Amino acid sequence: IAVAVYSAELIGSPTGSLSRDVRSGPERGVGRTVELLVSAAWLAIMAWLIVRAVRQRGLLSRLAVAPAPPPDQAPLVAVIVPARNEEENIGRCLAALVAQDYPAGRLRVLVVDDHSQDATASVVGGMAARYGQVELLRSPPLPAGWVGKSHACWSGARAVLRETQWLCFVDADVTLAPAALSSAVQAAALRNLDLLSLAPHQELR
Repeated sequence: IAVAVYSAELIGSPTGSLSRDVRSGPERGVGRTVELLVSAAWLAIMAWLIVRAVRQRGLLSRLAVAPAPPPDQAPLVAVIVPARNEEENIGRCLAALVAQDYPAGRLRVLVVDDHSQDATASVVGGMAARYGQVELLRSPPLPAGWVGKSHACWSGARAVLRETQWLCFVDADVTLAPAALSSAVQAAALRNLDLLSLAPHQELR
């Protein structure tokens, strides 16, 4: 496009000569000054954002690793995993959940299949056949005004046992460390919390 415009200007020139945009010295100096000021402002903003991010890292306390509670003292925990087209991730997620050091008899894992179109349900079904605490649920049709993931979480929460004391919502692409549930339950109990949210370490692929 630039070449076409440039050629049209040449054709329309009475003399057929090449016209040039010549700026005077002061105008050229002002342009360079503006460019330097904009660049300096951009660098200052980026530096401020980096410093702010580094400082905010210390605002989140790390979850202390805690030993598993005795089975007779462990609250009943239901882990709810909403999943939609997660055949590549759900196996690792469930393997980490059943490998938790939390007492298996006090742990129930509910996977809510949100109308997946891949092998998610098949993978979960295989895990459920091997591990008694894993259960596959089918998400009902999405009502008007609902978002799929939120509805899947709500459906899972309604399916837990009445005596369940803690609900743990985990994304299907999350892999928990073996002591994650034990540590989270203890942290919530010690701090008298009703809600505990954990920020995971992220791996980019």
